[in-house]
Amino acid sequence: SNVVGLKIAGVVIRRQEATTELEYNRAVTALLRDALKKLGPLPRAATQRAFEYTDGIWWDSTKRVPDNQLVRHRNFDVGPKIYPWKLSDAKNFSDLRAAQQEFDQYCHGDWKPLGLTMRDRLGKVPFQKMATLEIVPDDVLLKNGFPLPRSGRTTVTPADFPGIIAAIQRAAETELGPGVGSPVARANETSRYHE
Repeated sequence: SNVVGLKIAGVVIRRQEATTELEYNRAVTALLRDALKKLGPLPRAATQRAFEYTDGIWWDSTKRVPDNQLVRHRNFDVGPKIYPWKLSDAKNFSDLRAAQQEFDQYCHGDWKPLGLTMRDRLGKVPFQKMATLEIVPDDVLLKNGFPLPRSGRTTVTPADFPGIIAAIQRAAETELGPGVGSPVARANETSRYHE
């Protein structure tokens, strides 16, 4: 979902369709509607059952924001090609035949995930040649253990992202347990899906 959001925002920016926040929001809403149409969303009732299927595995409906235990599995893959997790990745459908039959009708039996490519250039020019990104974490982030670059710099650049993501994954494994970076249900996780 984050990658789709980035791609939609990138289209709005490239087209220069938004000179105000309101125009930006309208443009994003229109592009998101188009993207969902092209991707073929599930009907509302099937979407609810998909949430039920992953409830207890990928997330926990008994938790509320800002509880960090709400999302039980996290995808730490940053590309260059990113593939979404599938329902059958969470728990094998052999345990829930009705779920497989229901979702197969919408996927037409094709469970191959749609990969999204994270571009690193515009045409032949790498983004890093066009602009630089430097982030200075504020005191709140630093007090809460934001992983600064090993060099000791307080400014973060895209070159630091792999190390930061690895540190976040280690922290998630400490808090949520091994396997947090995988879609597969762990031994203590059971789907709340009811047939």
